[in-house]
Amino acid sequence: MSAIKYKVELLDLNSHYFQVSLIIQKPSIQQGFMMPAWIPGSYVIRDFAKQLSSLTFSQDGMPIAFRQTKNNEWLVPTRSSGGALTVSYCIYAFDKSVRGAFLDTARGFFNATSLCLCPVGFESEAFHLEIVNPKLDWQLVTGLTPTKGTNRYEFGCYQAKNYAQLIDCPVLMGNLIIKSFKIQDVVHDIAISGEQEGDFERLAQDVNTLCETQVHFFKTLPKEVDYYCFLLQVSHEGYGGIEHVNSASLLTHKFAIPDRGIPEKTKAYIELLGLFSHEYFHLWMVKQIKPVVFLNYDLTQPNYTTQLWAFEGFTAYYDDLMLVRSGLITQAQYFSILTENMNKLIKTPGRQYQTLKSASFDAWIKFYKPDENSLNRTVSYYLKGALLALCCDLQLRIASNHKRNLDEIMRILWQDYGQIGRGLEEGEIEKLIEQYAQEPENTSIKNLLDKALNQTEELPLEAILTSFGLELKPNLNTSLHAKELDLGVKLSESHGMVLCHEVYQGSIFNSLGIQPGDILVACQDHRVTYQNYLTLFQRYVNQTVNIAVFREGKLVILSGFILPDFIRHLELNAIPGSEYNINKWLLAS
Repeated sequence: MSAIKYKVELLDLNSHYFQVSLIIQKPSIQQGFMMPAWIPGSYVIRDFAKQLSSLTFSQDGMPIAFRQTKNNEWLVPTRSSGGALTVSYCIYAFDKSVRGAFLDTARGFFNATSLCLCPVGFESEAFHLEIVNPKLDWQLVTGLTPTKGTNRYEFGCYQAKNYAQLIDCPVLMGNLIIKSFKIQDVVHDIAISGEQEGDFERLAQDVNTLCETQVHFFKTLPKEVDYYCFLLQVSHEGYGGIEHVNSASLLTHKFAIPDRGIPEKTKAYIELLGLFSHEYFHLWMVKQIKPVVFLNYDLTQPNYTTQLWAFEGFTAYYDDLMLVRSGLITQAQYFSILTENMNKLIKTPGRQYQTLKSASFDAWIKFYKPDENSLNRTVSYYLKGALLALCCDLQLRIASNHKRNLDEIMRILWQDYGQIGRGLEEGEIEKLIEQYAQEPENTSIKNLLDKALNQTEELPLEAILTSFGLELKPNLNTSLHAKELDLGVKLSESHGMVLCHEVYQGSIFNSLGIQPGDILVACQDHRVTYQNYLTLFQRYVNQTVNIAVFREGKLVILSGFILPDFIRHLELNAIPGSEYNINKWLLAS
C-alpha cells in the first residue's frame, strides 16, 4: 500500500464541494504542505489554494495547531512519538475550464493540482487515490492506474508512482460515453461528458486515424504510455485543451460534433479535430521533449523559458498539418486554415512590438492575462510560432531539394532529447535547426530565426511560399461589403447594448476616439445595434460622422472622418506545376 493516501468524496453536488482527506503514516516532525499555484501546460499563476477551506490536521485522533506560512503553504508541528497524520479539507469546484476542478449534478472533473495538497518531502513517494462512489450511476475515466480490486471506468482506488504523475492525470466522472481504439496495442479512450447527441462513432474513427498518423510520424509511442485517454467535456460554450502525460483534457461546444448522417466537415468540427491533434502531439512535444526548466517543475512560482514559440508554436503548426496528412481535411481546407492564420497575424498590431522570445518569457503575465490593449503590444507565440515553423519547414525543403525538413528536426528532438529525458537549454532548438540546415554562416535559416525570435520584422511568408510554388497575395476587393470594412474593434452585445472591449491601434475606431469600455449608442442620429453596426458605418465611408457613446455613465459625442480601411485578406493558392513540392510537403510521412 502507498505511504501517502488520499480519499476524495463528492461532498455536495449542488454546492460544488469535494471533500478531501490525506493520511501520511510517518510524517516529518515539521511537516510542510503545499498547494500548487499553477498547472503544467497553462503558464499562469492560478492560486488554486483560494478554493480550499475547512482545513484541519490531526495526529492519533488529536487536533494539531498549524501555521500558514504562505497563501498556499502550511507547516504542521507533529509529535515525534505520534502516529499517522491526517489532513482534511474541502475544495470548491466550479471552474468550467480544463485547468481546475468542477462538480455538479451532471458531472465531476478535477486536476490534482486543484485538489491534492502536496506533502513536502514526500514528492517522490508512491501515492494512493481513493475516489468514493457517490451512489450514482456514473463512470470514471483517468490516466491513473487502478489498483487491485478496482476496474477501469469505476470509482475506487488508483495509484501514481509520485506526486508529479498524480497531478498529471486528471479525472472525469459522470454519465459518460466512452469510445475506444488501439494503437500499437495501447488502448485509447475518448470519454465524453455533457451533450449526448452527435456522431461519436465518426469522431472516434477520425481521432483514431489522426493518432495513428502522429504515432507513425514519431515511429513509436512514449514508453510510459500503456493507456491513453481523451477527457472531452461538451458544453453549450467554451473551447480549450491541456496536455498530460497519458491523457488530454478537452472542452468544446455541443455544435462542434456533427450529427449522424451528415458527411460534411464543418469549420467547428475541423477546429475540434485540430484540438485533438494539438493535445496528442504534445504527448511527444512538451510531455517528453521539454525545456530543462520543465524537467522538474517548481509548482510554487513561474518557470520561465523563452522557448514556448517552439513547444507551442511548432505543435500548432503540426496540429493542422497532421489533419491534411491523415486525410481528414483536403488540401484546399488546409490552405484555408493557413490563410486564416496569416490574416490573424497581420491584423495583430502587437507583432510589431513584441518578439517571439519575449512573448514566450512573458506568457505568465501577458498571454494568459490579456487586457484591452494586449493585441496592440503582444503577439501570440502559438500563432506566430506556427507560421515560423511553416517558414522553417519550407525553407529547409527549398534549400535541400526536400532532403531536409522540419519533420526530421522533430524526430531528432524525440530521439536525442525526449526518449532519454534530456531537457533543452535556452537557445538550443534554433542552434539545432541551424546546424541541421548545413548552410554557410549568416544564410537563410539563421537570418530567419534571428529576425523572428529576436526582432519584430515581418516573417518572409510571401517570398518563401512563392519559392515553394504557392502564391500568396492580397484580395483587394473594392466593393464595400460589411465584412470588408475593418473597424478595428472587438464588440459584444449585452442587454441590447453594444459594448467595446478592444480597439486596435491605427484602426478606424482608434482614429475616431472610441475607447475600450465605451457603449456605442448612435451614429449620425441612427441607433447602433449589434446587428446593424457594420452596415451603418459603411454608409458613411469618406464622410465626417458624429458618434454618441456612453463613457463611465456619461454621454460623449465624438466626431471624425471614416476612411475605408479594408482588411488585407490574403489568399493562398498553388501555382500551376508546383504539385510535386506541395505533395512532398503535405503528404510526407
